[in-house]
Amino acid sequence: MGSSAGYDEIDEFSIYQFWDFCNDRAWFEFRRTHLDIRLIGKRRLTAGLDDESIFSELNERLQFESNSGLSHWVDRHLKHGLTVEQIVSTARKWLHKTGSNKALEIVSLIIAHIGNRNHVQILLEESDDSELACEIIADAKFAINRRSLD
Repeated sequence: MGSSAGYDEIDEFSIYQFWDFCNDRAWFEFRRTHLDIRLIGKRRLTAGLDDESIFSELNERLQFESNSGLSHWVDRHLKHGLTVEQIVSTARKWLHKTGSNKALEIVSLIIAHIGNRNHVQILLEESDDSELACEIIADAKFAINRRSLD
């Protein structure tokens, strides 16, 4: 399979399995070059390949009653090769675009899970300063302080 044409002969499920295998081995550059463009359907939407797909996933989370499972969502994207800074930056853009307290809560949980004390500034800048927003930010600060020294 020296040329990309060989990948065109592989079925969708096998491409995804190979894509996942590359993630497990941290072969992100190879995966990005040869496999990302071949992901289709739901697998492409949940792979976090661009801001729009992450925005779509975060928009779906607005409909959830509970934010349980959000840390798993973050960890999955880290496993797919996104960095903490990429996830936080994309979440910030989404929060700015969405601008609700529910979105603030989601981003605060993302930051509480993987962010550092500097990332709290994002929450402060995007907050509406309501009592609920202040509580959400205080919870994130507490979680970050409890988890890390940086």
